[in-house]
Amino acid sequence: ADSHNHAIVTWTDQDYSSRYNLFYALLHGNGGVTTSPMKIYTSEAAAPYLLTSYEGYGNTSFSWTPVEGVDGDISPGAALVGGTAGKSAGIDIHYANYGATTATGVVLTATLPLSVTYVGDSSGLTPTVEGNTVTWHLPDMSLLDQDRFTLWVNLPAVEPGTRYTVTLSWHAGNGEENPANNTASVEIMVANQLFMPINARN
Repeated sequence: ADSHNHAIVTWTDQDYSSRYNLFYALLHGNGGVTTSPMKIYTSEAAAPYLLTSYEGYGNTSFSWTPVEGVDGDISPGAALVGGTAGKSAGIDIHYANYGATTATGVVLTATLPLSVTYVGDSSGLTPTVEGNTVTWHLPDMSLLDQDRFTLWVNLPAVEPGTRYTVTLSWHAGNGEENPANNTASVEIMVANQLFMPINARN
């Protein structure tokens, strides 16, 4: 959004090979529509289409200034994951440094409920497990360095619908500019996992 908390959104009609018109609308930063949608470009080709990109592009400027210090961020792949009673469940973990200063002495921890136990992970690192706390010592992280891995935990044999909360945290030894995004939580719900078979026919 700009200094007035306004933003422009653009879109096309039809499918990827038949985009005839390019529309835009002005939005307020809270998501409300400030202006009605308007057409800003129409293809005049014999077989009309507009070439666009799934990754997005435009002719408006965009800039972002990172904070001067460390700005670590940690988030789960989903706020709620499922797992079968008495078996393991996977939690996807994403972490990054969005600050201009390289983060050193980086530690990532997962605090598990007492009845949930650590099984393994895909980080490529060897964590320390003490009680219900799993700790990974990560390499230094420069601006925009990021990575993700899956943490596997074992669930107790309890009734379906039982939920457990896992707390995740990211900490750098040389400070933090924005501690609000250094912690996150994810719920694991014990559920009967159903897998539907697929019968593929040519």
